Amino acid sequence: MSNQLHQTVVETDVDNDFEKQINVSCLEYLLMELGPLALRITDKLEKYSSSSTRESNGSGNGNDNKQVDDFHYGGVELFQNESLVSNEINNQMLDNFGFQIGKILIEQLIFLKNDGISTKMDEILDIMKIIARDVWKMIYQKQIDNLRTNHRGTFVLIDNSHRLISSMYGPDKHRISGLYLNFSCGVIKGVLNQSAFKANVEADLKSDGSVHYTIVVI
Repeated sequence: MSNQLHQTVVETDVDNDFEKQINVSCLEYLLMELGPLALRITDKLEKYSSSSTRESNGSGNGNDNKQVDDFHYGGVELFQNESLVSNEINNQMLDNFGFQIGKILIEQLIFLKNDGISTKMDEILDIMKIIARDVWKMIYQKQIDNLRTNHRGTFVLIDNSHRLISSMYGPDKHRISGLYLNFSCGVIKGVLNQSAFKANVEADLKSDGSVHYTIVVI
């Protein structure tokens, strides 16, 4: 009887670990898709705007609508378009994605930590600790490696191995990684905003592959 019980417990643990791995992988794939998604949306909007301009000038042709409808789901070829990757619309879009997710995550975390009571945190340092520990682990399956502050409203979060960009390589790594760093900055701003703080957040990818987030509370 005890052997059967032990076997059942082991099988349950294995199943739980397997389900967790699947969930983590799915989340990571979804986060990685944010970059190409933003590029495809921006590309489509630009084509639509260009097509509308030509039609209004009477210089459009039958192929314009086909180009607008050609969305290329799942493709990442647009990463090669340097002007599109550096388009400010992409940066703002990914920042907004992160901002909304950050607001929701901190609300849920505080709700769970306070036994179902939703409250706001008043201490900025406590919020930074939650970002570094809990928020980062929920999104990237790891904690921030280092948290620094001058105790005058400036904080630096250091991620030595950003999960979404640590596997990138090649000459375009710095340019493409900026898309995902905008998302991370948005998450931080969303958490702070939900806690009634506003801040300027900048991310800097260092030569050793670490990412330094500088947060200046306004």
